[in-house]
Amino acid sequence: MPTSPALEHQHASLDSDLSAVSAFAPNLTEAALVMRLVSEDALWDTITSLGMMICFYYGLTAFACVWYFRHQWFDSMRNTTFMLLFPLIGGTILTILFFTTLYDSMDPSYGSGSSLFGLGLVFVLGVTVLLLGVVLMLIESRRKPAFFRSETLSREAPASIGRGRPN
Repeated sequence: MPTSPALEHQHASLDSDLSAVSAFAPNLTEAALVMRLVSEDALWDTITSLGMMICFYYGLTAFACVWYFRHQWFDSMRNTTFMLLFPLIGGTILTILFFTTLYDSMDPSYGSGSSLFGLGLVFVLGVTVLLLGVVLMLIESRRKPAFFRSETLSREAPASIGRGRPN
């Protein structure tokens, strides 16, 4: 049993997180059953929509990397390559793949051929999960505002070598 107030707070936070997971698990099971009824190939549609979401999040992360290290791009050829060119090219490719898959998956014949509301099941799954992520982010912004005000992490990358950073 925790003895310090900090440990008690962490323990209480863990209990609330576990209760949220235990409340969410039955809904996940129900969703899996509904998906199985809607499409015999729901697993493949889910995997395809997961690929679309991966392209979105990794593309966004690549662009964030480029922006975060913007003051160090031209400190060396290595920095130019690994902090500007590769993330920029990768982010661009992933963004193109995301929008291509998003457009293609609107057609009900894409994936397993199943549709919901006249749209392809892959599109519905991908967009639904992305929108669910936005809703969860908004909820978390209310629960933990310090993170969203950038008070938990530094906003600044290390200073550029050319601007006085020690070696």
